[in-house]
Amino acid sequence: MQGSIPAWIKIIVLIGACLGLIAIIAIIMPRFFDTSLISTQESLQNFYKVSVDPGDLPVSREAPETISIAQMIELRELLEMQEFNALNEALYEFQKLFEENPLNEYKIYDAYRVFEILDLYFAELIGRWKEQTPDAYQPYLAAGVCYYALGWKERGTKYIADTTEEQIEGLRKYLSEAEKNVNVCMKMNPNLLPAHDLLISIYNSHGPDRIEKELIQTALERFPQSYLIRNTACWALEPRWGGSYEQMEEIAKSAVPHYNSNPRLTALYGKIYLYQGDYMSRLKNFEEAIELFNRAIEFGDDWNFYYRRARTYHFTFKKYDRALDDINKSIAIRPTRSKNYIMRSKIYLAMENYDESLSDLAIGNQLTPESDRVEDWAQRASNELLRKGHLIFKTDLSAAIDFYNLSLQFYQSNDEVYYWRGVALHRLQNKEDAMLDFTQCIEINPRHFESYRMIDYLLAEKGQWDMIIAYWTVFLEHEPDEARAYLERAGAHKRKGDREAAIADLMSSCDLGLEEACKILDRIQ
Repeated sequence: MQGSIPAWIKIIVLIGACLGLIAIIAIIMPRFFDTSLISTQESLQNFYKVSVDPGDLPVSREAPETISIAQMIELRELLEMQEFNALNEALYEFQKLFEENPLNEYKIYDAYRVFEILDLYFAELIGRWKEQTPDAYQPYLAAGVCYYALGWKERGTKYIADTTEEQIEGLRKYLSEAEKNVNVCMKMNPNLLPAHDLLISIYNSHGPDRIEKELIQTALERFPQSYLIRNTACWALEPRWGGSYEQMEEIAKSAVPHYNSNPRLTALYGKIYLYQGDYMSRLKNFEEAIELFNRAIEFGDDWNFYYRRARTYHFTFKKYDRALDDINKSIAIRPTRSKNYIMRSKIYLAMENYDESLSDLAIGNQLTPESDRVEDWAQRASNELLRKGHLIFKTDLSAAIDFYNLSLQFYQSNDEVYYWRGVALHRLQNKEDAMLDFTQCIEINPRHFESYRMIDYLLAEKGQWDMIIAYWTVFLEHEPDEARAYLERAGAHKRKGDREAAIADLMSSCDLGLEEACKILDRIQ
C-alpha cells in the first residue's frame, strides 16, 4: 500500500523512543541507576524516624550480667565427658536464676548457646544425652539449638540465588528437627526463654508469618520485660523478612511499662536505625551508615550497635583506634559472642598487635568450635602474614621466616607457608628443616608440585633416586596428567640407570604436550 512506513523504520523509531525514555528516567531518578549518588542529607531525610526522642527515655548504659567463657567451656566439657546428670543440674541452676530474676536472661540464654556447635559428633552426644535422661527438658532444648546452628551451616551465607536446592533442603531438614525438639522441651517446661526465642527464629526462617507473629505474642506475654525476646521479635519484623519499621517500633513501644524493671529496653528503638545502617552499608554509603549507628546508640547500648560501627571504621575508613574502642565496648556488653573476638582479632592484626590478635582468635574458636567464620579468618590472617613475609623475602630471609612462623600460629594447615619457609630455610643452608617443611607441605596438599621439586633437589644431592621416584609416583597418583612430573621422574630414572623407565616417562610427558620432553626423547632415541 502506497505511503506505508517500512517495518525497519518503525523498529528504529521505537528503539529511539525507548532510549530517550531511559535517558529521561536516568536524569529524573538517578538513584535507580547508582545508589551511591544519594546524598547523606537526602537519604537520611527519607529514612524512618522513630516517634520518640532518646533524651526523653531512661537510657541505660549498664552491661547485662551473663555467664563467663570459662562456664560455657565447662558446660561443653560436661557434654563431651557425657556427664549428663551433672549437665542437667548445671542448666537447671541457670534456669532457676532466671526464674528468680528475669534480668538473668542472658545467663540462661548463653548457657544454651554453648550447644551451637557445628559438628555432627556433638549432635550425636546430645542424642545420647536424651536417651539417658529422657524425662529432662535440657537435652531437648540443647538439641534444638544444635540443629538450628547445623541448619544454617548447611544453608551457608551466600545470597539465595547462589544457594543450591540441596543446601535449602538441608536447612529445612535441620530446622524441622530443631522445632521437634523445642516443642518437646516446652511441653516439659513452658518457661524456657531460649526455647521461645529459638522458635521465633525457626519460623522466621521457614514458617508461616501468622504462626511467627503468634509465637512473638506468646513470648512477649510470658516474658514481658525480656530484652532478648523483644530483640529477636524486632529482628523477625525487619522489612527484609516482610515486616516493617512500624511493626518494629510497636515492639519497642510495648516495652514502655517495663522500663523501671529493665531500662535496657529503650535500646529497642535503636534496632530500627541499626537495620537502616546495615542497609546503607550494603549500598556502600558508609558515612550515612555511621550516622545511623550513632543514632542507634543514642537509645541505649546493644553490642550489635558497636559491633557494626567497629566493622565500618575498620574495613572502610581504616580508623583502627576508633574500631578498637567500639569493639571493646561491644565485648564489654556481650563477652560471650565469638564474632566480637574475631572482629577484634582483625583489628589487632591491622594494628600489627599479633599476640593480641592470636589471643582473640583462640577465644573465638573456644566459643564456637568448628565455625566456618573462625576458620575463614584464621586462613585470611595466615595469608596476610604470608604476604608480609613475601615483601621482605629478597632482603631479609630471617625476618621473612619470622612472619611465616607467625602465619602458622594463626593457621597450621597453610601449605604455602610451609613451602615458602622451606625455600627460605634452604637458602640459609638449613636443609634439614627445609626438608621437613616441604614434606609437611605435601602432607597437607599432596598436589603441591613445587614442594616435590624441592624435595627432588634435596634428595638428588644425596643420590637417593629411589626416594625421588617414590615421591613423584605419589604426586602422579593425585595429578596423573601433569607432564612436568613425568619429566622429573624420568630424570631420576635416568640417573639411577633405568633407561627403559626414563623413556616411558618421557613419552608420557611428551604425549601430554610438554615440548621439552619431546625434544629430549628425540635426542636419546
